[in-house]
Amino acid sequence: MERGLGYTTERRILPVPAGIETRDFATARAALEYKWKLSKTSEFSEEASFVEDLSDSKDWRFANKVSLGAGVTTVLSVKLSYAWLTLNEPVPGKKKTDTITSAALVAKF
Repeated sequence: MERGLGYTTERRILPVPAGIETRDFATARAALEYKWKLSKTSEFSEEASFVEDLSDSKDWRFANKVSLGAGVTTVLSVKLSYAWLTLNEPVPGKKKTDTITSAALVAKF
């Protein structure tokens, strides 16, 4: 479990003619990470985090990432992951939610 305070500076690129908006604000963060060893060569993990703008309670961000890694040989392993990201107050014209699906082949020497 992780908790903390921070400070964020953002440079948001807005639709023309608005240009660039710079935002500075204090944040509070909470995060959890869970790992489960399925076997000697495989692992499941989940990471979740929540960040809130302390000056505007409607401006919060949530991220969740789930991954599964498995050894194929003593050198190679495969990792699959899915991430779900939410920004409650996105830049105008953008969606609140984004997802990322990834697959990786990892070599350890």
